[in-house]
Amino acid sequence: MTSKRKIPPAVIRYRKAHPTVSCTLTSELKVLLDQKKGNLSYGAFIKKLLMGYINPYGDGRKTGYTEGYKAGSEAGYENGKEEYRIWYNCNVCGNPLTIKPNSEAHEAVLKLMKDAGWGHAKCHEKKEHNEMLGEYD
Repeated sequence: MTSKRKIPPAVIRYRKAHPTVSCTLTSELKVLLDQKKGNLSYGAFIKKLLMGYINPYGDGRKTGYTEGYKAGSEAGYENGKEEYRIWYNCNVCGNPLTIKPNSEAHEAVLKLMKDAGWGHAKCHEKKEHNEMLGEYD
């Protein structure tokens, strides 16, 4: 005997207005979700997340910002400067000058490097290889 219960119109309207969404997570992601949601239900957490009341990266960003910009600490700036700064020595006093991106000095360096034939090592190897093959054809 198979009899289906009739679904009341109010339940039908509710289901249309409040559709169910589900997903499958790995056990690691579920643990992470449980940690992030705290004492909220899954539904409440996702609603707050989607409405912008929860910033999942806020704590990490704030921590990284404060670590990078500790009061009086220039270590991050000095490290980046030493690692990535492009400079040359002044031809009058000999002190270093930093080449700023898109400056006249930067444009001059780009032109000099292009004129001198600078490029990727692999590109030069490929070019030499192709030229060698061309000599024997």
